[in-house]
Amino acid sequence: MVWLAAFALGAAALVDYGLARYQRAQSATPPFIATAVVRRGDFQVYTENVGILQAEEYTGVRSETSGEIIGIVPNGTYVKEGDVIIALDVPRMLLAVEDAQRQLQEAQDNFANAEHDREVDVKQAELTLRGAEADLAKAEASAAADQQSQEAQLAFDQQSLTRAEAELERKRRQAEAGLIAGEQARLAELNLKGQRFDFEKEQQNLQLAIAKAKSENLSLQAKVRMAKSGLQRAQSRRDDELRNGRFNIETQQRQLQRARDDLQKAFIRAPKAGLVAYRNARTSYGEAERPLQEGDYVYRNTEVAQILELSKMRVRLELPQKVGQLVKVGQRAIVQAHGLPDQSFPGKVKQVASFATQSSRGWGPPTGERTFRTDIAVASFKPATLKPGARATVRIVIQEMKDVVSVPLACVFTRGMGQHERKMVWVRRGKGFEAVRVKLGESNEESAIVESGVKAGTRVALRDLEVRTPEVITPRAAGSQAAPAVGQGGASQ
Repeated sequence: MVWLAAFALGAAALVDYGLARYQRAQSATPPFIATAVVRRGDFQVYTENVGILQAEEYTGVRSETSGEIIGIVPNGTYVKEGDVIIALDVPRMLLAVEDAQRQLQEAQDNFANAEHDREVDVKQAELTLRGAEADLAKAEASAAADQQSQEAQLAFDQQSLTRAEAELERKRRQAEAGLIAGEQARLAELNLKGQRFDFEKEQQNLQLAIAKAKSENLSLQAKVRMAKSGLQRAQSRRDDELRNGRFNIETQQRQLQRARDDLQKAFIRAPKAGLVAYRNARTSYGEAERPLQEGDYVYRNTEVAQILELSKMRVRLELPQKVGQLVKVGQRAIVQAHGLPDQSFPGKVKQVASFATQSSRGWGPPTGERTFRTDIAVASFKPATLKPGARATVRIVIQEMKDVVSVPLACVFTRGMGQHERKMVWVRRGKGFEAVRVKLGESNEESAIVESGVKAGTRVALRDLEVRTPEVITPRAAGSQAAPAVGQGGASQ
């Protein structure tokens, strides 16, 4: 029975303690406590995140030649179509043009000299050939005439020899008949032998003359062939040197044109009107953490800048996974540009990445967290109001509810932990306040829907009126990040 008495005493003490505590709470109520009204109306579930303003449309500007920057308009300058934004090493390129002109003039002079000299060589070779051909023709004509004369003489001698033979035969018959002396027949025979010897000698001379003519003809033909070969060599040399000269001239002309083009391309111009945004400079160690500036070197066919079209802007966000999975294309958004606190701009979710990637930004979620890259299209703003690169806070409306009861989160307090956790508010009752347990539904960064516990129009305290340890009481401050975060809710005194 002792334990029963002890239990009764303990229970009575607890009741006394609770009653005294309630009375102290009633008597300790300060003369003024800020309150808020539990409201009925539309409610939005939203998420707020910070992103970077970007131009939706831009045109890349590439350098068509290489060189050092000697002039550049400031980054972020608004330019018109055709305006020069970068000037490369113009003095060096002027020298290149002058050098190319000098080399072209030298090539043209060399070509003219070669053309004159080679034409002289060809004409000389043609004269040599004509001379050799004339000598050959003259020799052939002379040999033919000599041969014809000798052959005619030989034919005449042949006839004389034939008559001498007939005369010898006649005198032999006369000598045999005793008509003439035998001495006459012997003289006729000697005369025939002499004529025959002369005839044979003339035949040999004719053969020698023919052989000599052929030899001279071969020699002259060789000279003609040599002259023709010399002419061909002269013509070939002329053609080769002139062809090389023309090629050299064409090469120098191309180099001059390239130098002139490079000089023209040294002035990099804006292809359209817009805001200039330069690419980061490249050094021997890689990409620098700064845009191009005077003194940097750019290479041919590399992008040096972008011309941003300011009529269409977007905000690029990197949403945490728990938020990104709730955001859909087409959801309404409100954009608040940092630096323009009194202006907000309507927007719409334009694109959400299909998969999460690792964050590498210096803004938004911590670097290394996996995020969904999301683009918000900004609408209804004056051109040049929003600046690319500026930060902006975007509120994406995930869900909208009609005619619900909501309470500011600053008025909601937590009791207990784990499975025993419960939410409560301090409801004004006359001059005091009463702790009332509530059941909450969807929430945002400012308010939460009340499913049960209090009605619309009820006033609730904006601070916890019961002094408890931080481990048990955990006030929810307005503006703390929740997922998804959101809001409507109001406070009043």
